[in-house]
Amino acid sequence: MGLLESIFGKKKAHNNTFNNPELQQNNERGSRQTVSILFKDEHEPPWISQGKGVPDPYPEPLYLGEIPPELPLSVRQKVGRALEGRFQMSPDSHRLITLLNDPNADPGSITQAVTKDPSLATRILKTVNSAQFGLATQITAVGRAVVLLGFNNIRSLALAHAVNLRTGNPEDASRMRMLWMNAAVTSACAASLAKKSGNNVDLGDAATAGLLLNIGKMLLRVEETGVLSTQTGLPPSVVEGYAGSCFAETWGLPDLTGKILEASSLPFFYPIESIPASHRKLALTVAFASFVTRWYGFPNGDSPIMPSQDFLATIGWKAAKNGHWIDNESAMEIEKARTAMQVYLG
Repeated sequence: MGLLESIFGKKKAHNNTFNNPELQQNNERGSRQTVSILFKDEHEPPWISQGKGVPDPYPEPLYLGEIPPELPLSVRQKVGRALEGRFQMSPDSHRLITLLNDPNADPGSITQAVTKDPSLATRILKTVNSAQFGLATQITAVGRAVVLLGFNNIRSLALAHAVNLRTGNPEDASRMRMLWMNAAVTSACAASLAKKSGNNVDLGDAATAGLLLNIGKMLLRVEETGVLSTQTGLPPSVVEGYAGSCFAETWGLPDLTGKILEASSLPFFYPIESIPASHRKLALTVAFASFVTRWYGFPNGDSPIMPSQDFLATIGWKAAKNGHWIDNESAMEIEKARTAMQVYLG
């Protein structure tokens, strides 16, 4: 029985469409996390220098309502159980990703976990030694590669490696590639925004939620999203956020991660007050990262919708000196993530 049949009974599907290692103190958690030390120059990547700046005058979005409809608990549970069967993770991959989300993890423990999966270790070495990074000498030690790429990029590559979503359909493969690329750059953008915001937004939580933001879109089929949207009255991207939250619950991820995934699309369709104050700034930071990456040409299947002025004020956003949504430093963090995932996916 398919996902939709298990939730709604039999229905006809509707169609919608280097080289010194550097460690940085994670101020939010007080733990040592490696930060990528590739691309130390400050040149703008082409996608930002050639991209559109912040529009003037600034448009205000039209909301669908004051409060988003709830996804019934029975539907959430059935979606979670169905998605569990579509996600395959080996014990070694699960341990590594758990470790990468541990604020007290160090490069040595991450390296040991990576080397338990020879295929992953080989691909990480291939990534760091690619011509795009232009290192003067070849890196042969996994630990060195971990430090050079940084924990955030290793987390992105490890999750892409762990989620087995291969199909025989080239169209699906292309879609998955697009979504993984978007996930990697959104994670990097969210981490950079959290670091700069001064809002006490946890960098690790922002990076993890940014990485998982597309998981509902990856695991739901397009026609399933359409039917769920029709049945619940929620926009497709909000449905996918709820599905991501179901995934988080099913796989025992932190409760906060599930809440952020659920809230990620809400502020583009409903007032920011629809997100509980307890995690509003974190949710808006991740949502803004998703908007920024799509604005500059990293697609995930949806066109970017402008955030409201209240949204921007809540996260303390100000236009960069270059007239863009983000400054060069954040753009370079995104470019590192883009390059690493592009090379990794081959």
